[in-house]
Amino acid sequence: MNVGTALPSVIQGNVIKNFSITGVGASNFRGIFLTAGAANIGTTAGNLIGDTAVSNSVTISGTAVSYGIVVNGPSTVNNNVIAGIHMLNQAQLNSFQGIALQGNYNQVCERNKIINVGPGTGAYNTTTNKPVTGIYCQGIAGMNSTYTVDNNLISLGGDGVSHDVELDGITVFAATGDFHIYQNTVLITGTAASANTRSSAAFLKSDAGRTVCEDNIFSNFRVNGTGGTGKHYGINGQNTTTFTSDYNDVYSSASSTIARWGATDCDFATYKTLSGNEANSVSVDPSFISNSDLHPNNATLNSAGIAISGFTTDFANVTRSNPPDIGAYEFNLAGSKTINVKLFLEGYFNSESGTMNKVLNTDGDIVFDAFPGRVVDTLTVALAQITEPFNTVFTKYGAELQTDGTVSINDIPSSLSGSYYIIFRHRNHVETWSEAVNLSGITTTYDMTDAATKAWGSNLKPMGSFFTIFAGDANGDQYVDVVDVGMVFNKNLNGDFGYQAEDVNGDGFIDVLDVGLVFNNNLLGAGQNTPINPMGPIHTNKR
Repeated sequence: MNVGTALPSVIQGNVIKNFSITGVGASNFRGIFLTAGAANIGTTAGNLIGDTAVSNSVTISGTAVSYGIVVNGPSTVNNNVIAGIHMLNQAQLNSFQGIALQGNYNQVCERNKIINVGPGTGAYNTTTNKPVTGIYCQGIAGMNSTYTVDNNLISLGGDGVSHDVELDGITVFAATGDFHIYQNTVLITGTAASANTRSSAAFLKSDAGRTVCEDNIFSNFRVNGTGGTGKHYGINGQNTTTFTSDYNDVYSSASSTIARWGATDCDFATYKTLSGNEANSVSVDPSFISNSDLHPNNATLNSAGIAISGFTTDFANVTRSNPPDIGAYEFNLAGSKTINVKLFLEGYFNSESGTMNKVLNTDGDIVFDAFPGRVVDTLTVALAQITEPFNTVFTKYGAELQTDGTVSINDIPSSLSGSYYIIFRHRNHVETWSEAVNLSGITTTYDMTDAATKAWGSNLKPMGSFFTIFAGDANGDQYVDVVDVGMVFNKNLNGDFGYQAEDVNGDGFIDVLDVGLVFNNNLLGAGQNTPINPMGPIHTNKR
């Protein structure tokens, strides 16, 4: 179809299935084919091409390339399901692409599910490798547009058919242009035919287009048939030009082929060294529920991604935590709950931006971030009962606090229900308790920055229109007193620097700014104010 470009056309709510294309010549299948113009394909209702419950809902015997959806125009492709489509030609099988993005246009492909598409029993091409690909990004010469592929689910090879056909989850095949591959989950699985020679990859970059991959699960569990020699990669970087990748889960069940970089097969450590990528990535089995249900259940992936501007919800439109979980789903571990809290630490708070500055470290000459990404510092977060003796029932050490004030705890036992105090402990700020927070739901959100009353005893310091946790408790006794002032003053006289508790404002140096901050909070009587140790709104601590 050619829908014109004046306004995007909406193509949604269609069911395309129960087709059998029996011609063995140059026949093919295109579920939705946009030859030109602007369109929103899926929008709200989505389209179903094939069938998730019927393995051969669409069969194709021809020799031409077939597609679920192919787009050549400035379009958005979202909320579609492509499933149960199989090619049957047993001599001249051609490629299948679940979604093909083509042309020099800005295109968005998000929240689509592609599952169990590929060769049927006995299907093969005896002379040429013709891959099956979930999402195929095919630019043109001189392309200067951007393809964004985010929050998609792709599962290939789990349909029980053994064959010797290459399977690729997402492919970038373009010499120019920009390709943003964010928050997708890809599973390649199954057993290849005996003596197979063809390989597979959850992600394949085969040309020089500028590519950024973040927050994706690229997992490959495919194994060779008897006598097979194929290689099965999490990432196949055939072309290594302008390729940036981090905060992903890159995994293969064969540890020697976690990735390919150029012509080199790599385990995870080697791949990281050769590529310079994946500094914050992991290589773990995601522990999917099944080949068709790609919810992971591995704690390593919880809050292990990086927040990406403009990408705040997951495949199911669930709000992302910050940092987000890796992959297309925000998820809770089996039997767990999540708390998303927002808080500001006074020492690092920038009242002009309404965010926190990153804590810095230094060796005396070079100043550098103390933590990667958008992490400011780490906290201990605990839950306490709201009745005496206020027992602590859960503690999380090393929780990462982001520059926007968010911290997410994803492994709270589901047995904890009802109301609890949330306790925040930091290396140089006053221990602060929230008011009672109800944890009856699976996910709880609590903002400590918008009112003093969000803390027990209103124990927060106003800064502009926000409220912050008091800084200056350098010795950790929960009061900002003369001992803290003396510690910071002496370190300032010594010219000390680095990641130390006395660097209260986190700039890497212990100087008069830190002394002034601690001195002033001592004058205010800043200190712990909790149900265990109530001090009143103006503290009468030990100065």
